[in-house]
Amino acid sequence: MPFFHLAFGFLKHWLYAVNEHSLHAPFIFDFYTQTLRPRPTTLPEVEALRKQLLNNHATIPPSEFGAGYSNSRNSKSIANLAATGLSKAWFSSLYYRIIEQYECKNIIELGTSFGINTCYLATPEQARVTTFEGHIESAQIARRHFEQLQLNNKINLIEGDIRHTLQQYLEQDQLIDFAFIDANHQYQPTLDNFEKILSKCSPNAILVLDDIHWSKEMTKAWKTILDHPSVVVSIDLFYAGILFLNPEYQPSNYKLSIPYFKLNG
Repeated sequence: MPFFHLAFGFLKHWLYAVNEHSLHAPFIFDFYTQTLRPRPTTLPEVEALRKQLLNNHATIPPSEFGAGYSNSRNSKSIANLAATGLSKAWFSSLYYRIIEQYECKNIIELGTSFGINTCYLATPEQARVTTFEGHIESAQIARRHFEQLQLNNKINLIEGDIRHTLQQYLEQDQLIDFAFIDANHQYQPTLDNFEKILSKCSPNAILVLDDIHWSKEMTKAWKTILDHPSVVVSIDLFYAGILFLNPEYQPSNYKLSIPYFKLNG
């Protein structure tokens, strides 16, 4: 992770991010006060699995897909990959609340990893998740987690190169209500995945891009996506970006402050 780019980006975000006192549009004010600000709805069973991963020092082979922590020639410990690659509990609980409050039904996730975030996405009663993972060993661990939490009937894990498996999935008729994009952390693949998903989104779909300031390429991809005519409202939370496609909302871009002290959980 490019430290100086990340540190400079965090400083800029801290200087310009706002909270509910500067939000006048009813939709974004409600989102901040009712969805973003509440205390995390963490799931004890899922967090127990996260703790097990963080204490598992067995090594697994590197992934040949994507860019970032998993794209290395050297094997790494499960604990290291869990510590650096999993969505924080605060963010996973935020996605859980979004899916629940906006009644998202058909959900896709690019980048299953060990399935911790996937479990949060699949927990709302109406949610059904299709998740994509190119790293076989990570997918095997995720499947065990889904079985352990009895979420098999709500999660469809598709293994293989996302460049091919995603396109095959999108040829189906079902529209997407919520998408979490956390796969290849490079500029063009991020845009390609966004465009592919956008073509199958429902009119009120919500898209989340993870690690939008992880590198110069990801920041560039985020800025490019903000100019897309289908994006109505964007929310920059620094670590992740949220996009709303609902044409009834007032077009706007926001940098929102979040309770950073909770991000270690």
